[in-house]
Formats: sequence, C-alpha cells, structure tokens
Amino acid sequence: MRKTQISFPQWEKTRRTLLAAVVIVAMLGTMFTTPAVPGVPGLPRADSAYATDINVGDTIVYDVNYWEYVAYYLPIINIDEVWTETITNVNITKGAPDQTTPCFETEVTFDVPNANRNIMIGSMAMTLVVHQPGKNWRDLDTKDMLQRYQEGTALGIYFAENDIYERDFVGDHGYPFTPGQTWTQNIQIDSSNPQGNSTTPFNITVADQLEEVTVTAGTFNCYKVTHTTPVWNMSGYTIDYYWDADGIYDLSPIKIVDEFNFKGTQTMELQDFPGNVTPPTVASNDESSVDAVSATLNGTLSDLGTATSVDVSFEWGTDTSYGSETTPESLSSTGAFTADLSGLTTCTEYHF
Repeated sequence: MRKTQISFPQWEKTRRTLLAAVVIVAMLGTMFTTPAVPGVPGLPRADSAYATDINVGDTIVYDVNYWEYVAYYLPIINIDEVWTETITNVNITKGAPDQTTPCFETEVTFDVPNANRNIMIGSMAMTLVVHQPGKNWRDLDTKDMLQRYQEGTALGIYFAENDIYERDFVGDHGYPFTPGQTWTQNIQIDSSNPQGNSTTPFNITVADQLEEVTVTAGTFNCYKVTHTTPVWNMSGYTIDYYWDADGIYDLSPIKIVDEFNFKGTQTMELQDFPGNVTPPTVASNDESSVDAVSATLNGTLSDLGTATSVDVSFEWGTDTSYGSETTPESLSSTGAFTADLSGLTTCTEYHF
C-alpha cells in the first residue's frame, strides 16, 4: 500500500494525506511490483470562518446571473456578473430603527459599472440601474439580512436611496435551521422617494429535506429556505435561499434564486468565502529503480489548490502503519517529485 503525504506550512489547522496503492517487493535477484490501484479518496473540507472569526477585509464572492425571457421576437436577456462583498465592520449595531442588533457589515461591488435589472411598475416594465457600492448588514447571531442600503436610477432619472429592513420576525428564525421550520416577517423599504416606501409581509418555510447544491465554492448539503408573500398580486413569486447545513460556512447563503424582485430571475451562487481552502491534488505513481536494497518513490502534484507552496513527502514502511517518512520537499508549482529509499531489507514487502 502506498501513501503520499502533503502538508501546508502556511495553514495552521490543515494537514491532509492522499492515498493510492502499490506494493514494492524487493527480493535478491528478482524484482516485481503489483499494478497501482486507481483512485484517491475524497478530502474532508477544511473549517471555514464563522462570525467570531471574520475579519475586516475578508470577502464573500458570488457569481450572479440575471435571466429574462421577454418575447419570442426579442433576444433573451442573459447577464453574468461577479459581486464581491467586502467585510468592513465586524460588530456594528444596525437594523430597523426600533429593532437594532449587533451585525457585521459588508460593502457590495460589481465587476461591471452598474447592475441593470428589469422591474415592473404596474403594467409597465422599466430598467432599474443598481448603483454600487451597496451596503449589507447581517445579524451576527442568526445571519438574517437585517438591513441593506442601495441606490438606483430608472429611465435615466435618479430613483432613490433605499434602506431596506427585514423586521417583525414571528417564530424561531435564522441560522442554523430545522427542516420544516416556519416563521413570518416583514420587509420594509424606506426610500428617499416617498413613492418608493412599502412594507411587504413574507411567509418563510424551510424544506423538509436537505438539498445538495453545487456552486463554484464547492458542493454543500443545504437547507432550502423559501420566502413567499400572501399579497395577492405577488403571491406567485418566490425567493429561495440555500444555506449550508454541515457547519462549513454560515455567513451568507450558498445560493439565492430570486423570482420576486425583478421581471426575470436572478441567481446568486457562492464563488468564494472567508476561510475557504481548496486542498492540493497529489497522487503516488509507480515506483522505479527497485533493486534488492533500494527504490525510488514517485509522485505528482497536479494542483496547488489555494496554497502558494506545498510540502510533499512519502510515508513508507513494512505495513500500512508506515512508520517512516521521506524528507519533505517544498513545491511552489505543479509537477513530479521523487524520493530515494536505501538500506532496504531483501525479500521484504514495503508499503508507501
């Protein structure tokens, strides 16, 4: 059995071992090996940052897609953007003026000058240009989005500065969730344009079953949290929030599918988050230069993950407890690596 070991010197909590399998048999006058056994076991995900671990300057990054079918004779609107939330304060009191609580604050920027979305006002569709930066404030405990600040224009005219509050929660709510959990809340818009002021009630339901969600940041088992409104002319539209259920990442949803706020559908998928670690990819290859008392072990580092350098080494011994390790070698780029063993005992099976 062969085992290649890698370590990440710049990460205090992360050390991962990848396994493949082969047997070296070193015998006097005769040498042979069994074929390598394919496959590398999956790695456990590294711990991510939680509210007590977040730092000013950390970023939460989303891949954002806005999709809208207008009419059969018009092209489909399909916009891809990247939104970055930069943490600017880790303990600030925010929320509706009469319902404040400790929050962490993020500033939202886009990789485009502004975000364009179509909205309906009565029976008329118009383009809302969402300006950047915006601001978000999430409850440090429940991770509820308690307050947002956003500016925008429509029809080329300055539209409003909006403070948007999530408030008046009734029932147990917030992260972590329980399958089947329900509560109600209001979303209040306090606009510098009085015509933009509104309060909309929402009913929230957590799905009975977890759902596996794959985004750029990884694959997560998620709670699906659905927001609907009883307001008759908006009751057919939902916002679905997918939250990690395994304690890997809890600062914001893994995915958001919003059919409520725009004429089309906006999907946000987590690309990166504070504490996200992509492990290196390494494999053991067939040994070489095997004789009665020596051999060369071979491996390949095919991906550094999020590391800038990786220490690679082989553990080896006469059984799968190994007991010996080659001198670690630091690699800052992908490629092959080797280690020479000497002083082996003839007619002995070795594992690495």
